[in-house]
Amino acid sequence: MPQLLLFCLLVFVVRVLDVTIATTRLIFMVKGKITISALIAFGESFIWFMLVREALTHTGEGAVFVGIAFAGGFAVGTLIGGIVSGKIITGSMTFMVITDKVATANIDKDIREAGYAVTIIDARGQDEDTQRHMMFIEVDKKKAANLKSLIKSLDPRAFIVINESHSVQNGFLPR
Repeated sequence: MPQLLLFCLLVFVVRVLDVTIATTRLIFMVKGKITISALIAFGESFIWFMLVREALTHTGEGAVFVGIAFAGGFAVGTLIGGIVSGKIITGSMTFMVITDKVATANIDKDIREAGYAVTIIDARGQDEDTQRHMMFIEVDKKKAANLKSLIKSLDPRAFIVINESHSVQNGFLPR
């Protein structure tokens, strides 16, 4: 029994490592870093193969515990992979914010004073009589939550769309 427990622990830990690597590889792939993704894929598939080869040798009564360790490692690896990827992969976010022009006349100035660059456009919504501002704000991913909180504090009714930016050229991006 202690041998089975140790093996299950090994399966769990290696599966966490494998899935963490896989999650990171997928995010690199989406970001267009194909060469890095390919190198990571080699290591990931080797780890997976070696783990599965060992796991399949335990087909006796302890197999269900090995399966639980395998599945648990997958779940925890997905969680850790998401956290690790968020830390190592940088990028920027595009905020498109629509506010009532009259009610929030100085919102762009307040956002600029907080250190963000804002491009503002006059816009109209469904109600053609209501004047609106549409603001474009490009921000480092790590500052996105702070900007979202600032916008909500300045205009709780603001319509906010946030997208991950694939490429940004020129303009002003505060550091």
